[in-house]
Amino acid sequence: MSTPFDLVIAQALRGVVEGYSGFEKVLEIKDGYIVFRKIAWRDPTTIAMLADPRGGFNGFKQRAFIGDRYEEVTIPLERAFLYTYGKEFHNLKGRSAFTSAYSSYDKKRRLYYLSEQQAQSDALKIKVVTGKEKANQDELDATVEAVDELGFKATVGLPNGYSLTALNNATAMDLLPLIEHHNAEMARSVLAMFILLGTGSKTGSYSLSQDQSDFFIQALMAIRKSLENHITSYLISDLYSYNFEKPVYGTFRFEDITDSTIELLKQVFIKLTEKDRLPQEVIDGVVKRVADKLDIDLDNLEKATTGKDTEVTDEEEANSDAIVENSKKKDSTSLSTDGWRRDLTPAETRVNFTGIEKKLNSLESEFERTARPIYDDIVNKALVKINGYLDDGKYESITEKNIFDENLRNQYVRAIKESGLEAYIYGKNGASDELDKKAPPTPVESRNFFRDNAKSVADKQFADLLFKVNSKVAEGRRKDQLDTSLSIGEIIAGISGIFSDFYSSVIGLTASAVVAMGVNKGRKDVFERYSEDVYAYQYSAILDEKTCTLCDGLDGIVLDEDEYKRTEYDPPVHHHCRCIWVAILVEELEPPAITGVPNGLPAPSLSIFNDNVVSLT
Repeated sequence: MSTPFDLVIAQALRGVVEGYSGFEKVLEIKDGYIVFRKIAWRDPTTIAMLADPRGGFNGFKQRAFIGDRYEEVTIPLERAFLYTYGKEFHNLKGRSAFTSAYSSYDKKRRLYYLSEQQAQSDALKIKVVTGKEKANQDELDATVEAVDELGFKATVGLPNGYSLTALNNATAMDLLPLIEHHNAEMARSVLAMFILLGTGSKTGSYSLSQDQSDFFIQALMAIRKSLENHITSYLISDLYSYNFEKPVYGTFRFEDITDSTIELLKQVFIKLTEKDRLPQEVIDGVVKRVADKLDIDLDNLEKATTGKDTEVTDEEEANSDAIVENSKKKDSTSLSTDGWRRDLTPAETRVNFTGIEKKLNSLESEFERTARPIYDDIVNKALVKINGYLDDGKYESITEKNIFDENLRNQYVRAIKESGLEAYIYGKNGASDELDKKAPPTPVESRNFFRDNAKSVADKQFADLLFKVNSKVAEGRRKDQLDTSLSIGEIIAGISGIFSDFYSSVIGLTASAVVAMGVNKGRKDVFERYSEDVYAYQYSAILDEKTCTLCDGLDGIVLDEDEYKRTEYDPPVHHHCRCIWVAILVEELEPPAITGVPNGLPAPSLSIFNDNVVSLT
């Protein structure tokens, strides 16, 4: 399809603001199937909706500029797609989500105008000149002209007998409380009350902010559900009807939003509403950060908001992926060595080991909270399908594609990718602070690495899991245990045990390797960007609670640039490895000697200490 589907989604979501969003469906035949060539958005200012005799949707009529003149074009029902937000208010045109906020917005805008007029009146008060008796007009005009200059000059002399007074000397009405009132009303009207807590005279507990922000997230979920239903009922259903004699209709679903994404959405919304006017560069930075987190193509987003269809070069796409980091608070460089397994070297004193340890712990816990429900859903659906295949004797149908839900699997892949990418950003920011440099943009290669790595990890894990399941089924067939429902139940119980053990031995261990890899890759990208400032690299095993023989042998070694780039000892080198490379700067007064890698060390592998851990390299 020539129109990227994420662009279609972005353009459809304009309906949340405008009430509705209209599209023209353009079809083509490809590989023997009728498919969409594109789903073209139509500017709502150029279209009028057509209704059937019962008031139902019956297509569009568009006044389009074709060639050198305007023409009316009819888009029939079968080629039209309409997304309506607030359908309960109007079946076709819907209602904007911000209609309820408009009244307060309009009043706030007027109050701003009055406050500006009030400020002007206070700064340049109306002046009244009282003339003396029997004064002639020329003398009075000259005095008034001199008084007019009071807005620009400090003093003025008045002729004998003249007096000067100013109007509006009374205390002006304070309009700010009214403006804040309408700010609050606008926030409440869109269920965003949580942004008011802690601002101005408003206070509130953390638990209350969580409850109120949940309302906002639920509203977002409702929009997502509404769009899912429209796409299922009015868009993809056509493809089933066109291509199959007896179609079995599918359902369109978005992937679930992870906890980290929800928290990001809350924080971004708060930041964008903290002040009435934000510099455009700040807004652009927030947009880029959200785009990087949610894997949004900014060029498609621009098309959705402008209606333009432009080509984008690889360089422009790479630049748009650059992440504008949040303002970073510098951590102390004189960290205490208490609590670590040895004293810190001069290079290590610049590293916030405590922060790295806390971040790794939080990311591992978050991955567990996200991945466990997804895996449980995968298992529950797989067991139902496997049971059906065993009942029917269709053993060959127990394949990866048939038993593992594709949507849930994609959610699991996304969880791996997001954990690694968030760890990467933290590692990149930390290394930049250590070098006292600006964090560089995320290279396209690094973004692709986390996407490709997450997919390869999931592919390997599900392939191994399928092998264990098929081995259990084959074992039952050899023992003729699949002839009765009781025997099938025993096999299902055994497979259920396999799923449970696999989580403990493999899935549950994924996070530690993924986040450690992300932190180290972020640090490596910074070191590569500022390599001219680096003298050498030290291997640091400070964060390992129990240092293994391999890391103990590597701890403290110093490599030059060439050996650092080609060494195979790139953390993490084993399960739960929290080792990192530390940059030794050129400016260091007494740089250590280059030691190289000791001889006789075992080869690095995530599985050499635990055979159950899947390799992520």
